[in-house]
Amino acid sequence: MFRITKIETADRGKTIRYVYHTEGATGTYFNAKMPFCATYDTDINEVPESILAIPLLANVLPISWFAGFDILVPQLDRVYAEQMGKIKALYQKYYPQLQSVDSNLIVGTLVDNQYKTDKNGLLFSGGVDAYTSFLRHRDPRLDLITIHGADIDLEDQAQFERLRGFNDAEALLAPHRKLYVKANIRTFYTHKVDFLLPNLGWWGKIQYGMSLLALTAPYAFIHGYRSVYIASTRSVHMEFLPWGSMPEVDDLVGWGNTYCKHDAFELSRHQKMEYIVQKFKESGEHAGLRVCYSEDNTALNCSRCEKCLRTIFNIMILGDDPNSYGFEADQGVYDRLKGKLNNGFQTSGILNYWKELHQLAKDSEHVYSFTGTQTERQAFDELVLLIDQNCKAGVRTPSKWKKIKFRIINNNKKLFSYYLRLRHKLRSQK
Repeated sequence: MFRITKIETADRGKTIRYVYHTEGATGTYFNAKMPFCATYDTDINEVPESILAIPLLANVLPISWFAGFDILVPQLDRVYAEQMGKIKALYQKYYPQLQSVDSNLIVGTLVDNQYKTDKNGLLFSGGVDAYTSFLRHRDPRLDLITIHGADIDLEDQAQFERLRGFNDAEALLAPHRKLYVKANIRTFYTHKVDFLLPNLGWWGKIQYGMSLLALTAPYAFIHGYRSVYIASTRSVHMEFLPWGSMPEVDDLVGWGNTYCKHDAFELSRHQKMEYIVQKFKESGEHAGLRVCYSEDNTALNCSRCEKCLRTIFNIMILGDDPNSYGFEADQGVYDRLKGKLNNGFQTSGILNYWKELHQLAKDSEHVYSFTGTQTERQAFDELVLLIDQNCKAGVRTPSKWKKIKFRIINNNKKLFSYYLRLRHKLRSQK
């Protein structure tokens, strides 16, 4: 049993604090020393309790579906309760074992929330996906909402403040209200939640779409959002598998007069980059894209990790200068790319990205050149050949450590539990 007994605001009306209690084995899934909370940069005192319950429930409900426990909440928005029921049924289809798991959402009072909607919101990380959706729905009434605690660790205040500074200084974003949320969405539960899925991956495979969208609910009520957009990560061009953010789920999320929309799923990552470059060339505008999640990053992007280098190469084969998009690049990028590619492709997703880029690089007639020399052209041709070789080789065989880790997961879950507990504890105490 997971019982919510009190929902209140603190910090001059900017933080939602939840009082909840667990019974029996349910308590092993939640960090008693770090209860769930969310902090906004706007006074949310006027938001009804039935809406304030949504950020917590979005994160706890999926756990209950897999772990099998009831949730009791005094008040909840009627639309949200109904839509989460539909999402639960969808997950029972994707994970048939859930059909035999007993879990119920028990609501004291269902509330019909009605409010004026004349604006929209967009979850905005500053990356390729986010900027594609921003340019597709660009309107002065579009608010940009960035979450601290998702891809940037909650305790990494320095990196988040840098991101906030980039957003605030970006001329392209100036007409738009920028809003922020800080929430411990990845540390309020324990490592045991990871074991609810085969081969782990709770955040990516289940949590993050429903979690991030729900955090916008108080803003949606205050500012009147008709829609909240979440940019797609995967695309229709990739093999389908249940994922934490996909149109089948995200498009069902809603509350009050607000419904959420999974955006640009029909576009591959290259097509998104192509769309951005085209829009910027047409308008003469540019903006820095934040694609880098490296903990060592001290700028908008490190310009050295695989994801940065892949995006730099993508911009180059589209005929534009990556330095205009928040990267630091020169002809040395070829050696850095060769160094990364010599390690092969670690996942099928990365392999698919490079397969698309390889074909486009072969056919491109307007590759951006830093020096305009024949030497650089030769380096480009050699790189294209190396990409082709790696694509034909497929996904690289897992390292010895990864093989050992996989064996531990499957054959000695108790030992791996200790590893996860330590990792989760260290992350919580950074």
